[in-house]
Amino acid sequence: MKRKTFWLLFISLLGILFIFSGCKQDDNSSGKEQKDNKDNKEETKTIKPIDAEKNGFIRAVGWLSNDTVLIQKQSAKKTMLIKYHLFTGENDVLFETTDIISEIKISPDRQYFFIYGVSIENKVALTIYNSESGQKIKSHAMQPLAANFHWNPDSPEKIMVIVYEQNFSYSAYVYDFLKDNYQAVSLPSALVSWYGDNLYLANQKSDQSELGNLYLQNIHSESEKDLIAANIFEFATNRNLLLTIEEGGLMRKLLITFAPVAFSQFQSMKCHVNMINWALLSHILT
Repeated sequence: MKRKTFWLLFISLLGILFIFSGCKQDDNSSGKEQKDNKDNKEETKTIKPIDAEKNGFIRAVGWLSNDTVLIQKQSAKKTMLIKYHLFTGENDVLFETTDIISEIKISPDRQYFFIYGVSIENKVALTIYNSESGQKIKSHAMQPLAANFHWNPDSPEKIMVIVYEQNFSYSAYVYDFLKDNYQAVSLPSALVSWYGDNLYLANQKSDQSELGNLYLQNIHSESEKDLIAANIFEFATNRNLLLTIEEGGLMRKLLITFAPVAFSQFQSMKCHVNMINWALLSHILT
């Protein structure tokens, strides 16, 4: 689904900015201390490299805190999820499994992560874990089908699940794992993103067009919707930022719009890009 790598990349960039802006001199020190500080180099933190053993390291899943990341590694026939401390190099194994993992995602508040995987008994499940301890919170059995998952940023106990059938049709569900409630919902499109507790954005496209209209809708009422942007290719959200890609009106140009997700004051920044950059943009947003 287009958007998920964009979210991971964007969150990683913000985390890197946090790391490099985290160290500064004390502005409240005395005159003597300030003079001494001038004679000494400013203290910096150094990120410890990960010991990526051959065929061991798979990927960095995402941020668990401002100085720890979740690492996925393979050891023998087991997959390990490790909390890696960037500045100390310490490794804390949160979870080990022999399941085949299809998807791992961390919640927006970093309190949880889920694993969508297949056990050795060929049972498919979506399982929620505590990010601090690795303790299992809840698990829901599912059919062995391709699926996309969207954490709710305002209510992280809710996950929107889009399941794709073999005939390319889809069905949608909202999983409230704290209430152990897995409820089917009706969505006008599979191209969706949460906007609030019960609101979501949907890019509605016809079968004959690559362009769609972006609507803000209520999860409990398909008839309640507001048009946000018309004739767009794709969209993505991250925190308070909305990104849309549309035709730029110029030959071999695309128009990228960055706007705050506050639709009552929909002020935006726009830029044109060459069509040659579309492959890169597509990779970022997938």
